[in-house]
Amino acid sequence: MRELGLLALVIAAFAVGWAGESFAIAGKATADWWLTPLEFGVLLLATHLVLNLGRFNGDQSLLPMVGLLSGIGLLVLNYLEPAQERAQFGWLALGLGFMLATIFGLRNIAILQRYKYTAAALGIVLLIITAVFGREINGARLWLGIGPAQFQPSELMKLLLVIFMAAYLDERREILSRADYRWATLKLSPLPYLVPLLLLWGLSLLLLIWQKDLGATVLMLGIALSMMYVATGRKTFVAAGLLLLLANVGLTYKLFGYVHQRVDVWLHPWELATGASYQIVQALYSIAAGGASGAGLGRGHPGFIPFASTDFIFAATAEQLGFAGMLAMLAVYLVLVLKALQI
Repeated sequence: MRELGLLALVIAAFAVGWAGESFAIAGKATADWWLTPLEFGVLLLATHLVLNLGRFNGDQSLLPMVGLLSGIGLLVLNYLEPAQERAQFGWLALGLGFMLATIFGLRNIAILQRYKYTAAALGIVLLIITAVFGREINGARLWLGIGPAQFQPSELMKLLLVIFMAAYLDERREILSRADYRWATLKLSPLPYLVPLLLLWGLSLLLLIWQKDLGATVLMLGIALSMMYVATGRKTFVAAGLLLLLANVGLTYKLFGYVHQRVDVWLHPWELATGASYQIVQALYSIAAGGASGAGLGRGHPGFIPFASTDFIFAATAEQLGFAGMLAMLAVYLVLVLKALQI
C-alpha cells in the first residue's frame, strides 16, 4: 500500500504540474490538459498492478522514484520541444514493458550467467558497428538506426556490461577478493583473473574514443568499478580505476583536439563566452535565473540554451524548478543509486 500511495502522489504532482504548465504556455486552461496526466497515471498504475498480480517481491519503491524523475523530464520536454515529449513518453512505456517482460519472462536470472561472454562480445560488436556506420551528430558518432528510428548503442552496452560483470564477478568473487600478490605496498589479486576485465575495458575505451563519446567511457568505467567494489570490498580496485580514469583524461587531452577544447571550455567558460563556451555560459545564466525556487514550469527562457532538450536538460530543469527543486531531484537519484548498490 505504501508504494501505491507514493505512486498516487507522483501522478497527482504530475497532473498539477501539467495543468500549471499548460496554463502558463497557453495563457488559459486547455480543453485537453487532462489527457497526458491520465495516460501517465494509467501507465504507472497498470505497471504497479501487473507487478502485484505477478507476486513480484522486489523493491517496488523504485517505480515511484523512476516515475517522479520521468514525469519531471516529460514536463520540461513539453515546454522545450513538445514533439520530443511525446516520443519520450513512448520510450517510457516501452521501457516499462521491457521491465515487466524481463521480470516475468526471466524468472531465473542466473541463466544469464551462461551468456556472459556473449553479452560482452555483443556489446563490442554494437560499438564497432556504430563507430563504422553510425550517424555523427555534433562531432560524436553515437547514433544507429533506420530512418527516423534512432538509438544509442552505448545505452544497451551499459546493460550488457552489467550482465558480463555480474556473472564474471559472481564466479570469481572469492579469488578476486584475495590479495595473493604484492607490488610495492599494494596487495593485488591474481592477475590472470583480471585479464578478461581489463581486455573488455580496454576495447570499450578504444571504441568509445573512436566514437568521440568520452562521457560514456567514464560512465562505464564507473559502473565496472562500483560492481567490483560491491563484489569484493576491495578499495584497491577503486583507487586503480580512478588512476586509470585520470590517465585516460590526460592522454585524450594531449591526443585529441575536441577533448582539449572541452576541458578548456569547462575551465575557462567566460573567456570563450561568445565562441566555444557559448552553450555552457547560457546554461549557467539559465541556472542562475532559476534562483532558489525557480521560474516555474512553463516559464523562463531555457530555450536560449543551444540543444537544451538533449545536452543541457539539467540546466533547463534548474531554471524552472530552482535550486531547491534540483537538490530534491538529485536526492532521488542518490537514493536510486544506493538502492541499486544494495540490490
